[in-house]
Amino acid sequence: MAVIINSRGLTLVRPPVHSLTRSTASVDEGSSVTYTFTTTGPDGTFYWTNSGTTVGSDFSDGVNSGSFTVISGIGSVSRTVLADNLTEGNETIIFEVRNNSLDGDIITSTIVNANDTSLTPWSPRQLTNIRGWYKADTGITLSGPNVNMWADQSGNGNNLFATAFAGSFTTNPPTYNATGNPLGGASIDFDTDYMTASNFSLGAASGSLSVIMIGKVTTWNSSGWLVGYFNSWSASDNALSIINSNITNKWQGVGGSSNTPVSSPTSLVTTDAVRIMRRNATSQQALQDGVVEATTANAKTLPTTNGVFVLGARPAALGTPRLTSSYRVYEIIVVRSDITDAEVASLQTYAQNKWGV
Repeated sequence: MAVIINSRGLTLVRPPVHSLTRSTASVDEGSSVTYTFTTTGPDGTFYWTNSGTTVGSDFSDGVNSGSFTVISGIGSVSRTVLADNLTEGNETIIFEVRNNSLDGDIITSTIVNANDTSLTPWSPRQLTNIRGWYKADTGITLSGPNVNMWADQSGNGNNLFATAFAGSFTTNPPTYNATGNPLGGASIDFDTDYMTASNFSLGAASGSLSVIMIGKVTTWNSSGWLVGYFNSWSASDNALSIINSNITNKWQGVGGSSNTPVSSPTSLVTTDAVRIMRRNATSQQALQDGVVEATTANAKTLPTTNGVFVLGARPAALGTPRLTSSYRVYEIIVVRSDITDAEVASLQTYAQNKWGV
């Protein structure tokens, strides 16, 4: 406190003057705000608290109160808002300076808006009508290095199993590779191997269907057949597939015998990519890394809601000859819709962040 003697010789005690400034009125997650406190009173320890909608877990140090030292009338506190990748909405920080203790009187305060800029990352679960979702790092049942079951993450129970078709060739299941993807994480490696969901539930009948494959060809065989949905056990009823042939060097989406397959030249088939076959009631498209490579007419409606879905080599039971494949797969997604361009763009960003593709 300031002591002043006036002209009459009386001693007046003037209370100290405090002020509090902020470095910004609005702070994004991952950024900091600094509070500067000044006082005409004595130096020493002061305390701060926060009564805004933010809590300790919203800050990088996990605390929501503390103390600071005032020297020569000035002290400061910096707070860093945590980029937590959670969708919470904007919040507030009401920074309060107190004397004596954390429960002491509030001397001064100021408000800063905390902007929710690190929203929850986009997930394939947000795709329209996702029916099957298989990730190399989730839902894997192993027997040694072999994958015996690959659990569907869409919530529809369309699990894949490494079981042979009757009358077809037998082979070992695909193998789990703990360091197979570009970021050093898992992949599922197919080499003349296949997995099936014999009663794959697609939901309501429609002509729209998309298959997304994140991965790459590892070695060439006489021909390659990666994924396909079948209305029956006959290869002629193939509704949608991603096929590759070393003769044509193309990815193909097959819409049935009455439709011309959409084929696209893919010179970089042995590189990691997001490859998509999407179709609606009138057309189908092949895309690679977000770029439409080819479009063709397709008027075939998928007449049933359940059928056979095969991943890997095409068994001979579904067509002669069998189509072998050697692929390194990070993720397969089946969607009962003609996914939008915006969803394709989101898939590209997702694949880059999760798999390094």
